[in-house]
Amino acid sequence: MALLLIALVLLSWGAWQRRFTPLLAGSLTMGLAAWRGWLRWVPGSRQEHADRRPPPVPVDSADKEVDQETDHDQQADQLVEESLREHRSGLLLQPQVAAALTLDQLTRTLRQFNESASIVPRGGVGTSFHVAEIRGADAESSADGQTVARQQTVETFYLDRYTVTNRRFQDFVDAGGYQKMEYWPTEIWPEVLDFVDQTGQPGPRYWHKGKFPEDRASHPVVGVSWYEALAYANWAGRRLPTDAEWLKAASWPVEVDAGQLASRRYPWGDVLDQGQANVWSAAVGGTAEVDAFPNGASASGLYQLAGNVWEWTADDAGEMVETAMIAGGNLILPGPMKIIRGGAFDTYFENQASCDYRSVARPTDRKYNIGFRCAVTADQIVDVTRDVHRLATTLQAAGSRSDTEGAAVLEECSG
Repeated sequence: MALLLIALVLLSWGAWQRRFTPLLAGSLTMGLAAWRGWLRWVPGSRQEHADRRPPPVPVDSADKEVDQETDHDQQADQLVEESLREHRSGLLLQPQVAAALTLDQLTRTLRQFNESASIVPRGGVGTSFHVAEIRGADAESSADGQTVARQQTVETFYLDRYTVTNRRFQDFVDAGGYQKMEYWPTEIWPEVLDFVDQTGQPGPRYWHKGKFPEDRASHPVVGVSWYEALAYANWAGRRLPTDAEWLKAASWPVEVDAGQLASRRYPWGDVLDQGQANVWSAAVGGTAEVDAFPNGASASGLYQLAGNVWEWTADDAGEMVETAMIAGGNLILPGPMKIIRGGAFDTYFENQASCDYRSVARPTDRKYNIGFRCAVTADQIVDVTRDVHRLATTLQAAGSRSDTEGAAVLEECSG
């Protein structure tokens, strides 16, 4: 039963995280705690265990229980290892799940998460757009239209350092992500069967026989709809960033006066120079690896927020569309639209790769120049600084070589 609860959390996170997170996470914690004796390495808990010892049982029965516990423990470890191989560290860092991990597992989970994501602190961000921006990802017009601006506060969150690669998306495909409806919004269920590659296999539009091109492992996955990006994020224990969050991470606004924000035009500064972004002028002619163009990284170390591929955000384009309709009067769009950000390798006008430029696409579009990256709300995972320092102090007090090494890594991750 406990193994089933783990599987529900690790393999069905997407659908349940929005409504039943406390229930499942609590069940998972109880199961893992029972198997590993988690409380043995939490301060002050050994005596509590001593006070709650079960009555003696026959030797044969005790041996059987030990064997079952060992078997369950091994299966739980396998699920955790699988999640780490698939880079689903955001799922493992849910507070109640993380509390049931071993020191080694927690250490590796924290290291993987810190290598893959960067924190964006709480603060204000000013969103603005031109009516002309609703032309879409293939826009070639640089005409200015009516400007709409709004300021809002973004809570602390983590954003992936890189867009999701073909290699990472392959894990989702291999795990049966296209067959598990719990990761997908109900309104798209009838159409999931249409999200296939060039050979009719489940996967991104430009793949072949369910596999990405061999020379594109570290390139951003493209040819995925907004729904496919969302399903992947749910599976990984993450989500798509909101439009305001994406802008906050890219433009890194700083308050220069009461209520006045100064933001970067591009993630690295105010001028786009050669070698900072994979846009038309870079003459790459296609996508580049997600860690290319390091000179164009943002203040928090996020790569390619400008250029390479447009990026899906979580937000509808309702406000943009409504404003454009008021200004233009005869605008006709093909159904609901989602906001995309950042420009792509074929973006000709550099202003369309700037931080404050927004475009739109239909959520079912599977274009060659749209990818995505994921986000995690800070208060939905462990408080790394507080929890890690507590664990490190406890483990250093234990004095064993392995624990000391683990504590050092934890300290490194919390820094």
